[in-house]
Amino acid sequence: MKQVLPKLERLDCVERYAWFHAPPNHPKLGSSALFDKQGELTEWGEFYASFGE
Repeated sequence: MKQVLPKLERLDCVERYAWFHAPPNHPKLGSSALFDKQGELTEWGEFYASFGE
């Protein structure tokens, strides 16, 4: 995410983007979860929320 988001921000052809969210226990995508089991932002969720501010 730290590599991809800055690149997406610089591309003129990208107007919007969204991070694909999966539950934290997802076998393949869990490490990229934006929220934990309690509904709180994960480290990635905090980064995504603050990116581009």
